Amino acid sequence: MSQENKLKRELGLIPATAIVVGNMIGSGIFAAPQGLAAASTPLWTMVAWTITGIGSLLIALSFANLGTKFPETGGPVVYTRKAFGETTAFMVSFTFWIGLWVGNAAIIVTLTRYLSELFPVFYQSPLASFLAQTVMLWLFTWINIRGVKGTGKVSEYTLYIKFIALGLFIIVGLMGFNSANLSTVSESASALENGGRGLISTLPVAIGITLWSFIGIESAAVAGGEVANPEKNIRRSTMYGTIITLVIYMLISFVAMGAMSQQDLSSQAAPMATILNNILGTNLGGRFFALCIVLGGVGSGAGWVLSTGRTGFSMAEDGYLPKSFAKVNPKTGVPVNSLILASILTNVMFLLSFIGLTEAFDFLIAIASLTMMPAYIFTCFADMKLLRQMDGRLGVGRFIAKMFVPLLATIYILYVIYAVGAEYAMYTFLLLLAGIPVYIYTKMQNRPT
Repeated sequence: MSQENKLKRELGLIPATAIVVGNMIGSGIFAAPQGLAAASTPLWTMVAWTITGIGSLLIALSFANLGTKFPETGGPVVYTRKAFGETTAFMVSFTFWIGLWVGNAAIIVTLTRYLSELFPVFYQSPLASFLAQTVMLWLFTWINIRGVKGTGKVSEYTLYIKFIALGLFIIVGLMGFNSANLSTVSESASALENGGRGLISTLPVAIGITLWSFIGIESAAVAGGEVANPEKNIRRSTMYGTIITLVIYMLISFVAMGAMSQQDLSSQAAPMATILNNILGTNLGGRFFALCIVLGGVGSGAGWVLSTGRTGFSMAEDGYLPKSFAKVNPKTGVPVNSLILASILTNVMFLLSFIGLTEAFDFLIAIASLTMMPAYIFTCFADMKLLRQMDGRLGVGRFIAKMFVPLLATIYILYVIYAVGAEYAMYTFLLLLAGIPVYIYTKMQNRPT
Protein backbone atom coordinates (compact mmCIF):
# COMPACT_ATOMS: atom_id res chain seq x y z
CA MET A 1 0.00 0.00 0.00
CA SER A 2 1.41 3.40 -0.95
CA GLN A 3 1.99 6.05 1.70
CA GLU A 4 -0.66 8.16 -0.03
CA ASN A 5 -3.23 5.40 0.49
CA LYS A 6 -2.13 4.47 4.02
CA LEU A 7 -4.88 4.27 6.64
CA LYS A 8 -4.35 5.55 10.19
CA ARG A 9 -4.28 3.18 13.20
CA GLU A 10 -6.41 5.25 15.56
CA LEU A 11 -8.90 2.69 16.94
CA GLY A 12 -8.00 1.55 20.46
CA LEU A 13 -9.54 -1.41 22.32
CA ILE A 14 -12.60 0.42 23.65
CA PRO A 15 -13.57 2.14 20.35
CA ALA A 16 -12.93 -1.10 18.41
CA THR A 17 -15.08 -3.08 20.86
CA ALA A 18 -17.73 -0.35 20.66
CA ILE A 19 -17.79 -0.69 16.88
CA VAL A 20 -18.22 -4.48 17.15
CA VAL A 21 -21.01 -4.19 19.75
CA GLY A 22 -22.56 -1.15 18.08
CA ASN A 23 -22.61 -2.77 14.65
CA MET A 24 -24.25 -5.92 16.03
CA ILE A 25 -26.72 -4.02 18.22
CA GLY A 26 -27.68 -2.04 15.16
CA SER A 27 -31.21 -3.03 14.31
CA GLY A 28 -31.77 -6.75 14.80
CA ILE A 29 -32.60 -6.85 18.49
CA PHE A 30 -34.98 -3.88 18.24
CA ALA A 31 -37.11 -5.61 15.62
CA ALA A 32 -36.41 -9.25 16.58
CA PRO A 33 -39.11 -9.57 19.29
CA GLN A 34 -41.81 -8.98 16.66
CA GLY A 35 -40.31 -11.34 14.09
CA LEU A 36 -39.61 -14.08 16.61
CA ALA A 37 -43.10 -13.86 18.10
CA ALA A 38 -44.56 -14.23 14.61
CA ALA A 39 -42.34 -17.20 13.76
CA SER A 40 -41.69 -19.18 16.93
CA THR A 41 -42.45 -19.75 20.62
CA PRO A 42 -40.66 -18.40 23.70
CA LEU A 43 -38.91 -21.72 24.35
CA TRP A 44 -37.61 -22.21 20.84
CA THR A 45 -36.74 -18.52 20.61
CA MET A 46 -34.33 -18.91 23.54
CA VAL A 47 -32.94 -22.10 21.96
CA ALA A 48 -32.42 -20.14 18.73
CA TRP A 49 -30.55 -17.35 20.56
CA THR A 50 -28.35 -19.96 22.25
CA ILE A 51 -27.50 -21.77 19.00
CA THR A 52 -26.89 -18.55 17.10
CA GLY A 53 -24.80 -17.12 19.93
CA ILE A 54 -22.57 -20.21 20.17
CA GLY A 55 -22.24 -20.38 16.39
CA SER A 56 -21.32 -16.70 16.24
CA LEU A 57 -18.68 -17.18 18.95
CA LEU A 58 -17.15 -19.99 16.91
CA ILE A 59 -17.02 -17.75 13.83
CA ALA A 60 -15.64 -14.91 15.95
CA LEU A 61 -12.77 -17.15 17.04
CA SER A 62 -11.69 -17.57 13.41
CA PHE A 63 -11.92 -13.83 12.83
CA ALA A 64 -9.95 -13.17 16.02
CA ASN A 65 -7.23 -15.69 15.07
CA LEU A 66 -6.82 -14.40 11.54
CA GLY A 67 -7.18 -10.74 12.50
CA THR A 68 -4.31 -11.15 14.96
CA LYS A 69 -2.12 -12.84 12.35
CA PHE A 70 -3.08 -10.57 9.44
CA PRO A 71 -4.10 -7.15 10.84
CA GLU A 72 -5.01 -5.64 7.49
CA THR A 73 -8.04 -3.70 6.29
CA GLY A 74 -10.53 -5.95 4.51
CA GLY A 75 -10.85 -8.80 7.01
CA PRO A 76 -12.34 -11.88 5.27
CA VAL A 77 -11.29 -10.63 1.84
CA VAL A 78 -7.65 -10.58 2.94
CA TYR A 79 -7.86 -14.01 4.56
CA THR A 80 -9.56 -15.63 1.56
CA ARG A 81 -7.04 -14.20 -0.89
CA LYS A 82 -4.10 -15.46 1.14
CA ALA A 83 -5.64 -18.91 1.49
CA PHE A 84 -7.44 -19.52 -1.81
CA GLY A 85 -6.33 -16.97 -4.38
CA GLU A 86 -7.76 -14.10 -6.35
CA THR A 87 -10.93 -15.54 -7.90
CA THR A 88 -12.33 -16.93 -4.66
CA ALA A 89 -11.37 -13.74 -2.84
CA PHE A 90 -13.30 -11.69 -5.37
CA MET A 91 -16.45 -13.78 -4.95
CA VAL A 92 -16.22 -13.48 -1.18
CA SER A 93 -15.49 -9.76 -1.25
CA PHE A 94 -18.24 -8.98 -3.75
CA THR A 95 -21.00 -10.73 -1.78
CA PHE A 96 -19.65 -9.44 1.53
CA TRP A 97 -19.60 -5.90 0.19
CA ILE A 98 -23.19 -6.25 -1.03
CA GLY A 99 -24.21 -7.62 2.37
CA LEU A 100 -22.70 -4.61 4.11
CA TRP A 101 -24.52 -1.91 2.17
CA VAL A 102 -27.78 -3.88 2.10
CA GLY A 103 -27.38 -4.42 5.85
CA ASN A 104 -26.82 -0.72 6.40
CA ALA A 105 -30.13 -0.12 4.63
CA ALA A 106 -31.82 -2.58 7.02
CA ILE A 107 -30.40 -0.72 10.03
CA ILE A 108 -31.69 2.61 8.79
CA VAL A 109 -35.12 1.13 7.98
CA THR A 110 -35.31 -0.07 11.60
CA LEU A 111 -34.40 3.40 12.84
CA THR A 112 -37.24 4.73 10.71
CA ARG A 113 -39.66 2.28 12.35
CA TYR A 114 -38.73 3.71 15.76
CA LEU A 115 -38.69 7.26 14.43
CA SER A 116 -42.34 6.70 13.48
CA GLU A 117 -43.07 6.41 17.23
CA LEU A 118 -42.05 10.05 17.49
CA PHE A 119 -43.46 11.16 14.13
CA PRO A 120 -46.18 8.82 12.79
CA VAL A 121 -45.88 10.35 9.31
CA PHE A 122 -42.81 8.17 8.70
CA TYR A 123 -44.93 5.03 9.05
CA GLN A 124 -47.86 6.47 7.13
CA SER A 125 -45.98 7.96 4.18
CA PRO A 126 -43.46 5.91 2.17
CA LEU A 127 -42.08 9.12 0.68
CA ALA A 128 -41.46 10.61 4.13
CA SER A 129 -39.74 7.37 5.15
CA PHE A 130 -37.54 7.43 2.07
CA LEU A 131 -36.49 11.04 2.68
CA ALA A 132 -35.75 10.42 6.37
CA GLN A 133 -33.66 7.35 5.51
CA THR A 134 -31.73 9.32 2.91
CA VAL A 135 -30.92 12.09 5.39
CA MET A 136 -29.75 9.59 8.02
CA LEU A 137 -27.59 7.70 5.53
CA TRP A 138 -25.71 10.76 4.35
CA LEU A 139 -25.29 11.98 7.93
CA PHE A 140 -23.54 8.67 8.70
CA THR A 141 -21.45 9.04 5.55
CA TRP A 142 -20.44 12.58 6.49
CA ILE A 143 -19.34 11.37 9.95
CA ASN A 144 -17.09 8.83 8.25
CA ILE A 145 -15.67 11.28 5.74
CA ARG A 146 -14.45 13.42 8.66
CA GLY A 147 -12.17 10.60 9.86
CA VAL A 148 -12.06 7.16 11.47
CA LYS A 149 -11.17 8.49 14.91
CA GLY A 150 -14.38 10.50 14.99
CA THR A 151 -16.38 7.50 13.78
CA GLY A 152 -14.96 5.39 16.60
CA LYS A 153 -15.87 8.05 19.15
CA VAL A 154 -19.40 8.36 17.77
CA SER A 155 -19.81 4.57 17.97
CA GLU A 156 -18.52 4.59 21.54
CA TYR A 157 -20.68 7.46 22.82
CA THR A 158 -23.88 6.41 21.05
CA LEU A 159 -23.40 2.90 22.42
CA TYR A 160 -23.87 4.39 25.88
CA ILE A 161 -27.20 5.84 24.70
CA LYS A 162 -28.26 2.36 23.54
CA PHE A 163 -27.29 0.92 26.91
CA ILE A 164 -29.46 3.55 28.64
CA ALA A 165 -32.40 2.58 26.41
CA LEU A 166 -31.86 -1.14 26.89
CA GLY A 167 -31.43 -0.70 30.65
CA LEU A 168 -34.70 1.24 30.78
CA PHE A 169 -36.45 -1.51 28.82
CA ILE A 170 -35.14 -4.27 31.09
CA ILE A 171 -36.15 -2.48 34.30
CA VAL A 172 -39.62 -1.50 33.11
CA GLY A 173 -40.10 -4.82 31.30
CA LEU A 174 -39.40 -6.74 34.50
CA MET A 175 -41.97 -4.56 36.30
CA GLY A 176 -44.62 -5.77 33.86
CA PHE A 177 -43.26 -9.29 33.45
CA ASN A 178 -45.92 -12.01 33.43
CA SER A 179 -44.67 -15.58 33.20
CA ALA A 180 -47.99 -16.62 31.65
CA ASN A 181 -46.94 -14.81 28.47
CA LEU A 182 -44.13 -17.33 28.08
CA SER A 183 -46.74 -20.01 27.41
CA THR A 184 -48.50 -18.10 24.62
CA VAL A 185 -48.13 -18.72 20.87
CA SER A 186 -49.01 -16.33 18.06
CA GLU A 187 -51.39 -17.36 15.29
CA SER A 188 -48.66 -17.21 12.67
CA ALA A 189 -46.32 -19.41 14.74
CA SER A 190 -49.17 -21.88 15.25
CA ALA A 191 -49.64 -22.00 11.49
CA LEU A 192 -45.94 -22.81 11.05
CA GLU A 193 -46.25 -25.48 13.72
CA ASN A 194 -49.24 -27.08 12.05
CA GLY A 195 -47.51 -27.05 8.69
CA GLY A 196 -44.36 -28.66 10.11
CA ARG A 197 -43.52 -31.28 12.68
CA GLY A 198 -44.56 -29.61 15.90
CA LEU A 199 -43.17 -26.53 17.59
CA ILE A 200 -39.56 -27.54 16.90
CA SER A 201 -40.28 -26.88 13.22
CA THR A 202 -40.25 -23.17 14.07
CA LEU A 203 -36.59 -23.36 15.20
CA PRO A 204 -34.96 -22.89 11.75
CA VAL A 205 -37.06 -19.79 11.12
CA ALA A 206 -36.13 -18.39 14.54
CA ILE A 207 -32.44 -19.04 13.87
CA GLY A 208 -32.74 -17.25 10.54
CA ILE A 209 -34.15 -14.20 12.37
CA THR A 210 -31.59 -14.20 15.19
CA LEU A 211 -28.76 -14.59 12.67
CA TRP A 212 -29.12 -10.99 11.53
CA SER A 213 -28.57 -9.71 15.07
CA PHE A 214 -25.03 -11.14 15.11
CA ILE A 215 -23.93 -9.81 11.74
CA GLY A 216 -21.09 -7.44 12.59
CA ILE A 217 -18.79 -9.82 14.48
CA GLU A 218 -16.21 -9.15 11.77
CA SER A 219 -16.17 -5.36 12.27
CA ALA A 220 -12.82 -5.10 14.06
CA ALA A 221 -11.19 -7.46 11.54
CA VAL A 222 -12.59 -5.50 8.58
CA ALA A 223 -11.06 -2.29 10.01
CA GLY A 224 -7.87 -4.17 10.97
CA GLY A 225 -5.65 -1.66 9.18
CA GLU A 226 -6.94 1.10 11.48
CA VAL A 227 -6.83 -0.74 14.83
CA ALA A 228 -4.03 0.29 17.17
CA ASN A 229 -1.94 -2.56 18.64
CA PRO A 230 -3.80 -4.96 16.30
CA GLU A 231 -2.07 -8.15 17.50
CA LYS A 232 -3.98 -7.82 20.78
CA ASN A 233 -6.89 -5.49 20.13
CA ILE A 234 -8.49 -7.23 17.13
CA ARG A 235 -8.83 -10.48 19.06
CA ARG A 236 -9.96 -8.82 22.28
CA SER A 237 -12.48 -6.48 20.70
CA THR A 238 -13.98 -9.28 18.57
CA MET A 239 -14.43 -11.69 21.48
CA TYR A 240 -15.45 -9.09 24.07
CA GLY A 241 -17.95 -7.56 21.67
CA THR A 242 -19.55 -10.88 20.74
CA ILE A 243 -19.93 -12.07 24.34
CA ILE A 244 -21.33 -8.74 25.57
CA THR A 245 -23.84 -8.70 22.73
CA LEU A 246 -25.00 -12.30 23.29
CA VAL A 247 -25.77 -11.62 26.97
CA ILE A 248 -27.71 -8.47 26.11
CA TYR A 249 -29.73 -10.21 23.39
CA MET A 250 -30.87 -13.12 25.52
CA LEU A 251 -31.88 -10.87 28.41
CA ILE A 252 -33.80 -8.44 26.17
CA SER A 253 -35.62 -11.20 24.31
CA PHE A 254 -36.63 -12.97 27.52
CA VAL A 255 -38.00 -9.76 29.07
CA ALA A 256 -39.91 -8.87 25.88
CA MET A 257 -41.59 -12.28 25.71
CA GLY A 258 -42.64 -12.05 29.35
CA ALA A 259 -43.95 -8.51 29.09
CA MET A 260 -46.42 -9.09 26.23
CA SER A 261 -48.28 -12.03 24.72
CA GLN A 262 -46.80 -13.53 21.57
CA GLN A 263 -49.88 -12.63 19.54
CA ASP A 264 -49.70 -8.94 20.51
CA LEU A 265 -45.92 -8.88 20.13
CA SER A 266 -46.11 -10.32 16.61
CA SER A 267 -48.03 -7.31 15.29
CA GLN A 268 -45.85 -4.44 16.58
CA ALA A 269 -43.70 -2.32 14.27
CA ALA A 270 -41.70 -0.95 17.24
CA PRO A 271 -42.26 -3.75 19.77
CA MET A 272 -40.02 -2.59 22.61
CA ALA A 273 -41.44 0.94 22.60
CA THR A 274 -44.98 -0.49 22.64
CA ILE A 275 -44.15 -2.68 25.64
CA LEU A 276 -42.91 0.35 27.56
CA ASN A 277 -46.06 2.30 26.69
CA ASN A 278 -48.31 -0.54 27.87
CA ILE A 279 -46.53 -1.04 31.19
CA LEU A 280 -46.14 2.64 32.04
CA GLY A 281 -49.63 3.57 30.83
CA THR A 282 -48.27 6.48 28.83
CA ASN A 283 -46.54 6.90 25.50
CA LEU A 284 -43.75 8.97 27.06
CA GLY A 285 -41.68 5.89 27.94
CA GLY A 286 -41.95 4.51 24.42
CA ARG A 287 -41.12 7.87 22.92
CA PHE A 288 -38.04 8.27 25.09
CA PHE A 289 -36.94 4.75 24.20
CA ALA A 290 -37.51 5.40 20.48
CA LEU A 291 -35.49 8.62 20.72
CA CYS A 292 -32.60 6.74 22.37
CA ILE A 293 -32.71 4.05 19.67
CA VAL A 294 -32.61 6.64 16.90
CA LEU A 295 -29.74 8.55 18.54
CA GLY A 296 -27.91 5.33 19.39
CA GLY A 297 -28.45 4.16 15.83
CA VAL A 298 -26.19 6.96 14.61
CA GLY A 299 -23.23 4.93 15.90
CA SER A 300 -24.46 1.72 14.29
CA GLY A 301 -25.11 3.39 10.97
CA ALA A 302 -21.75 5.16 11.03
CA GLY A 303 -20.01 1.90 11.98
CA TRP A 304 -21.62 0.01 9.12
CA VAL A 305 -20.73 2.77 6.67
CA LEU A 306 -17.15 2.48 7.95
CA SER A 307 -17.07 -1.28 7.31
CA THR A 308 -18.66 -0.89 3.87
CA GLY A 309 -16.23 1.82 2.83
CA ARG A 310 -13.20 -0.14 4.06
CA THR A 311 -14.32 -3.28 2.22
CA GLY A 312 -14.74 -1.34 -1.02
CA PHE A 313 -11.33 0.25 -0.44
CA SER A 314 -9.73 -3.15 0.09
CA MET A 315 -11.43 -4.50 -3.06
CA ALA A 316 -10.10 -1.60 -5.10
CA GLU A 317 -6.61 -2.09 -3.66
CA ASP A 318 -6.80 -5.71 -4.80
CA GLY A 319 -8.04 -4.76 -8.26
CA TYR A 320 -11.63 -5.97 -7.73
CA LEU A 321 -13.06 -2.47 -8.13
CA PRO A 322 -11.70 0.48 -10.14
CA LYS A 323 -8.57 1.97 -8.54
CA SER A 324 -10.31 5.29 -7.97
CA PHE A 325 -12.11 3.68 -5.03
CA ALA A 326 -8.76 2.97 -3.35
CA LYS A 327 -7.89 6.67 -3.13
CA VAL A 328 -7.55 8.00 0.41
CA ASN A 329 -7.99 11.59 1.50
CA PRO A 330 -4.43 12.58 2.55
CA LYS A 331 -5.72 14.77 5.38
CA THR A 332 -8.23 12.42 7.04
CA GLY A 333 -6.90 9.06 5.84
CA VAL A 334 -10.41 8.07 4.67
CA PRO A 335 -11.36 6.30 1.37
CA VAL A 336 -13.97 8.91 0.41
CA ASN A 337 -14.82 7.55 -3.05
CA SER A 338 -15.50 4.09 -1.67
CA LEU A 339 -17.74 5.52 1.05
CA ILE A 340 -19.77 7.54 -1.45
CA LEU A 341 -20.22 4.60 -3.84
CA ALA A 342 -21.53 2.33 -1.08
CA SER A 343 -23.88 5.02 0.23
CA ILE A 344 -25.36 5.60 -3.23
CA LEU A 345 -26.11 1.88 -3.52
CA THR A 346 -27.59 1.84 0.00
CA ASN A 347 -29.79 4.77 -0.92
CA VAL A 348 -31.29 2.77 -3.79
CA MET A 349 -32.36 0.08 -1.30
CA PHE A 350 -34.60 2.60 0.47
CA LEU A 351 -37.01 2.41 -2.45
CA LEU A 352 -38.23 -0.81 -0.79
CA SER A 353 -39.85 1.39 1.85
CA PHE A 354 -42.65 1.96 -0.62
CA ILE A 355 -43.80 -1.66 -0.01
CA GLY A 356 -43.87 -1.10 3.77
CA LEU A 357 -41.26 -0.74 6.51
CA THR A 358 -41.74 -4.18 8.06
CA GLU A 359 -41.74 -5.94 4.69
CA ALA A 360 -38.67 -3.99 3.55
CA PHE A 361 -36.81 -4.86 6.74
CA ASP A 362 -37.60 -8.60 6.47
CA PHE A 363 -36.36 -8.74 2.88
CA LEU A 364 -33.23 -6.71 3.54
CA ILE A 365 -32.07 -8.71 6.56
CA ALA A 366 -32.53 -12.01 4.73
CA ILE A 367 -30.45 -10.85 1.76
CA ALA A 368 -27.84 -9.11 3.92
CA SER A 369 -27.44 -12.13 6.20
CA LEU A 370 -26.98 -14.65 3.40
CA THR A 371 -24.62 -12.49 1.35
CA MET A 372 -22.39 -12.38 4.45
CA MET A 373 -22.20 -16.16 4.69
CA PRO A 374 -19.56 -16.76 1.95
CA ALA A 375 -17.22 -14.39 3.84
CA TYR A 376 -17.90 -16.16 7.12
CA ILE A 377 -17.47 -19.70 5.84
CA PHE A 378 -14.30 -18.91 3.86
CA THR A 379 -12.87 -17.20 6.94
CA CYS A 380 -13.34 -20.51 8.76
CA PHE A 381 -11.71 -22.32 5.81
CA ALA A 382 -8.82 -19.83 5.85
CA ASP A 383 -8.41 -20.42 9.58
CA MET A 384 -7.98 -24.12 8.83
CA LYS A 385 -5.57 -23.63 5.94
CA LEU A 386 -3.42 -20.73 7.15
CA LEU A 387 -3.23 -21.25 10.91
CA ARG A 388 -3.80 -24.94 11.56
CA GLN A 389 -1.59 -26.68 9.01
CA MET A 390 0.32 -29.71 10.31
CA ASP A 391 3.39 -31.50 9.08
CA GLY A 392 3.11 -35.02 7.74
CA ARG A 393 0.09 -37.06 6.75
CA LEU A 394 -3.11 -36.21 8.56
CA GLY A 395 -5.67 -38.88 9.45
CA VAL A 396 -9.38 -38.07 9.69
CA GLY A 397 -9.43 -38.17 13.49
CA ARG A 398 -6.39 -35.92 13.82
CA PHE A 399 -7.82 -33.54 11.22
CA ILE A 400 -11.12 -33.20 13.09
CA ALA A 401 -9.32 -32.67 16.40
CA LYS A 402 -7.07 -29.96 14.95
CA MET A 403 -9.81 -28.20 12.99
CA PHE A 404 -12.60 -28.76 15.52
CA VAL A 405 -13.62 -25.12 16.15
CA PRO A 406 -13.70 -23.90 12.51
CA LEU A 407 -15.39 -27.18 11.49
CA LEU A 408 -18.18 -26.57 14.01
CA ALA A 409 -18.48 -22.99 12.78
CA THR A 410 -18.75 -24.29 9.21
CA ILE A 411 -21.55 -26.71 10.15
CA TYR A 412 -23.39 -23.86 11.85
CA ILE A 413 -23.08 -21.61 8.78
CA LEU A 414 -24.40 -24.34 6.48
CA TYR A 415 -27.36 -24.82 8.81
CA VAL A 416 -28.27 -21.12 8.91
CA ILE A 417 -28.19 -20.94 5.11
CA TYR A 418 -30.79 -23.72 5.19
CA ALA A 419 -32.70 -21.92 7.95
CA VAL A 420 -33.02 -18.63 6.06
CA GLY A 421 -34.56 -20.44 3.10
CA ALA A 422 -33.97 -21.57 -0.47
CA GLU A 423 -35.53 -18.48 -2.03
CA TYR A 424 -33.07 -16.09 -0.43
CA ALA A 425 -30.18 -18.50 -1.07
CA MET A 426 -31.13 -18.32 -4.76
CA TYR A 427 -31.02 -14.49 -4.67
CA THR A 428 -27.56 -14.65 -3.09
CA PHE A 429 -26.36 -17.05 -5.78
CA LEU A 430 -27.68 -14.73 -8.50
CA LEU A 431 -25.87 -11.77 -6.92
CA LEU A 432 -22.69 -13.84 -6.84
CA LEU A 433 -23.01 -14.63 -10.55
CA ALA A 434 -23.70 -10.96 -11.30
CA GLY A 435 -20.27 -10.14 -9.89
CA ILE A 436 -18.38 -12.25 -12.43
CA PRO A 437 -18.60 -9.64 -15.25
CA VAL A 438 -17.36 -7.03 -12.74
CA TYR A 439 -14.37 -9.24 -11.96
CA ILE A 440 -13.58 -9.79 -15.65
CA TYR A 441 -13.86 -6.06 -16.39
CA THR A 442 -11.58 -4.97 -13.56
CA LYS A 443 -9.01 -7.61 -14.46
CA MET A 444 -8.99 -6.41 -18.06
CA GLN A 445 -8.66 -2.79 -16.94
CA ASN A 446 -5.73 -3.62 -14.66
CA ARG A 447 -3.74 -5.58 -17.25
CA PRO A 448 -0.31 -4.12 -17.96
CA THR A 449 -0.28 -2.19 -21.23
